Amino acid sequence: MKVGTDSVLLGAWVDVNNAKKVLDIGSGCGLLSLMVAQRTPKAQITGIEIEKDAAEQAKENIENSEWKDRIEIIHSDIKSYDTSDKFDLILSNPPFFSHRSLKCENKARNNARHTSSLTFSELLECVTNLLQDDGEFSVVIPFENTSEFISNAAGLKLYLSRKTIVRTLEGYEPKRILLSFRKKMINQTEYDDISIEKTHHTYTEKFSNLVKDFYINL
Repeated sequence: MKVGTDSVLLGAWVDVNNAKKVLDIGSGCGLLSLMVAQRTPKAQITGIEIEKDAAEQAKENIENSEWKDRIEIIHSDIKSYDTSDKFDLILSNPPFFSHRSLKCENKARNNARHTSSLTFSELLECVTNLLQDDGEFSVVIPFENTSEFISNAAGLKLYLSRKTIVRTLEGYEPKRILLSFRKKMINQTEYDDISIEKTHHTYTEKFSNLVKDFYINL
C-alpha cells in the first residue's frame, strides 16, 4: 500500500500528549504507528491489519526502524480482535469507498479502500469497546460523511472534541476531515481548517509546518 497524504495528516495532527497505549486500526504499511512512535518517547503501539501482505510489510518497516521495541503489528480483523487491553489513544485511516463503488481486481487493495471490509459503524463499535474512559479516538474520513459519522459516534457515546477540515487546494471545497472523539461530553469543540496546496505542487505554510518532521524534502 502506498503512503498517502491522509495518513500523514492524521499522524501529524493527532494529539499524542497523553498517549501511553495506542491502537492503530488498519495499520497498512505501518505509517501511522511509526509516526506516533516518532512523536512519543514511551508509548506502546499496537497496529491491527486485516491483509496478510500489508501486515508483513508493516512488520518489515518497523523492524528497520528505531522504534521496533515499542510497536507490535498483529494480522487480524479488528472485529474479531480479542483482547482485554484498553487504549488511551486509538487512531484510524479507515476504508473510504462505499461497497457500491467500482472495485479493482486486487482484493487487498479493495479491503483497504472499501467500507465493505469495515463499515464506519463497525469501526465505531470497536472503538467504543477498546477505548479507555478518558481516552481519545482520532480518524480521517471523507468530508461528505462528516454528519453521519459524528451522529453515529454520538449514538455510541463518543463525543466530538476536535475537527479540522482539509482542502486539497486553497479556495476549493473540502475533501477530507480530521475528527477526534472522547467518551465524555466536551463543552466546546476545537475547530480548524487546513489547505494542502496553494497551487499545484506548492504546499501551504500551514501544511508544511504540520508535517515537516516526516518529510526529507518539503
